[in-house]
Amino acid sequence: MRRKNTQSISDILKEVFEENPLLQRKLAETRLLAAWPEILGKSVAQYTNTLYISKEVLYVSLSSAVLRTELSLCREMLIEKLNKSAGLKVISNIVFTA
Repeated sequence: MRRKNTQSISDILKEVFEENPLLQRKLAETRLLAAWPEILGKSVAQYTNTLYISKEVLYVSLSSAVLRTELSLCREMLIEKLNKSAGLKVISNIVFTA
């Protein structure tokens, strides 16, 4: 027996995300955090201890002071690339800590 008003799962999920912007934002934050090792590479990910987002700020704890300084110099480029990989503007700043 076939139903007449069937929808694909992707259409249903799209509707759910459109109706709930908080859910859409949380998904984008998760994509951004997952993109960190992809964008910066395995060597940088190796020195990354903690990575989290709070109030549009990405907090990155690094074990290398030299790497922390170098990443600070290209902060704006990183923000742009990470937001692009997330699909929407998730972060507006990055704070590098020890």
